[in-house]
Amino acid sequence: KRQRGSNNGQGGMSYTYFKRNDNLYFTYIDNIKNINLPLDKTPILHTDGRGGILTISKINNQTGELTKSSVIDFNKIKKKIKAFQFSTDRIVKIKENEFFVEVYKKKKEDVFLKVEMKK
Repeated sequence: KRQRGSNNGQGGMSYTYFKRNDNLYFTYIDNIKNINLPLDKTPILHTDGRGGILTISKINNQTGELTKSSVIDFNKIKKKIKAFQFSTDRIVKIKENEFFVEVYKKKKEDVFLKVEMKK
């Protein structure tokens, strides 16, 4: 990943990780232009506060194999919902294969997005 922050604290920078089965999962915000970028190429810069895609990088503990998947495009959640003030500490694992992502949608309202991981 390649990120640039702003003067507003951590924001969408950094990552959250957890274990499942024999894999490590790193969740972070990435630039939409990196969605099909090969793993051996330098990522395009993601700037905090400019949308982005919630991405999961999976590392197999036994083989070291790395794969990545894009999960949520924060600019296309729903027509009436726009995500603001996302932070990686708002990712919470709720089950072995599920986690919530909390985003602020303004007017003192938060939205929980549930992500279910397949094998």
